[in-house]
Amino acid sequence: MLVVSNAVADGKRLAKKLNGNFFSPRETVFPDSEKIFPVGGRGVTVADVLLFKFNTVESFDDQLFNLLCWLRRFADRRVTRLVLPYLPYLRSYPFSRRDVDKLAVIFLAIAERVKKLYLVSPHVSVTRLAVSLPLHRFTVINIDRQIIAFLASLGQDLLLVAPDAGSAPTVRQLATAGGWDYAVISKRRISPVAVVMHLDKQNKKIVSANAAKRFVIIDDMVSTGATLAKAGALLRSCGANKITCLVTHDTSRGSRRRKVEVRCSDSLLGAPAASFDLTGCIAATIMADRSARRN
Repeated sequence: MLVVSNAVADGKRLAKKLNGNFFSPRETVFPDSEKIFPVGGRGVTVADVLLFKFNTVESFDDQLFNLLCWLRRFADRRVTRLVLPYLPYLRSYPFSRRDVDKLAVIFLAIAERVKKLYLVSPHVSVTRLAVSLPLHRFTVINIDRQIIAFLASLGQDLLLVAPDAGSAPTVRQLATAGGWDYAVISKRRISPVAVVMHLDKQNKKIVSANAAKRFVIIDDMVSTGATLAKAGALLRSCGANKITCLVTHDTSRGSRRRKVEVRCSDSLLGAPAASFDLTGCIAATIMADRSARRN
């Protein structure tokens, strides 16, 4: 088995867990900003597993183009499993059929080039993703165990908080699994950059009754941190004083852009203060899929 990845440390760990070999191609960058990919070393042909991690430095557009190059060079629809811990532009997917969007082009390329796609917390439901990718062609990697382990490390005296209705099912599920209480904030977006938040009577009562606990605001991603900051301010106004923010994907490209400190996974290269590693989840999911096929 050959694992190819742009994340050297993660790729090596994944290859070891899968009892495979590892290869990481290096770009050649010219002074005029042109880049080329080498064809690969001796024996490097098709990747069994292609782990592509986006980073927090380059533009997502440039990285999506790099992904297309990787698919053309290393992928084969009969064997290659593509792992994308984070995939940009899923926030408002699917788009109107009148639009030509970047994600649709990427999905088309993925469908043509890989046997299966693995995603982590893709921001949209499996049902919506199935519009472009058949259900048997992709898997959402479950990272609840890693999140629960991190939460447990904060102590058992916790109150989990969903910053909006969209994250409420995930927070409810985590709270049930860990035996914690939870609250849900109501959020209404009034412009692309502004939201209004409030607690209804029931959730305000929950927050006030548990004010002495550590509050953990849980969301799937953060960019500027404005939503998390506003949620934290609302909780403090109700008596909370110990607040931690936990997200799966930190796309903020450096803490200077963020308005709050967050704990996150290592789904993007360069994300600061990663609190849990996804490599074990990825390996376990791939091995389970392979075992299921053999049986």
